[in-house]
Amino acid sequence: MWDRGGMKLETISAERAKTVVLTALNCNRAADLRLPRDLIAARKFFVRFVLPLPDAPDTPAFTLDDFDYLARHGERPEEVVDFEQTVGRRVRMEDGKEVLVMGEPDWEDEP
Repeated sequence: MWDRGGMKLETISAERAKTVVLTALNCNRAADLRLPRDLIAARKFFVRFVLPLPDAPDTPAFTLDDFDYLARHGERPEEVVDFEQTVGRRVRMEDGKEVLVMGEPDWEDEP
């Protein structure tokens, strides 16, 4: 599916991987989104394999307290996925406003 959408896999450094993951988790917190239940269940692996990765200069701060907060607070991502599959996607614009895009992406139209 990702390849059809034009998103090719690429190799990145451990520092970049940690930065991307922690940045995404901080975005979830800002958007009031809870962690997916599979990630909550894999907490010990997150602690063992993600947090010890080396930091890059732009790696955001993230602690186990942050993880535990995100495991208990916010909208469940499973509800977001259900909404996206049955209604449409909520997209946040640069000005912070949210727009509802009805339907699913049409991967067939992508180059």
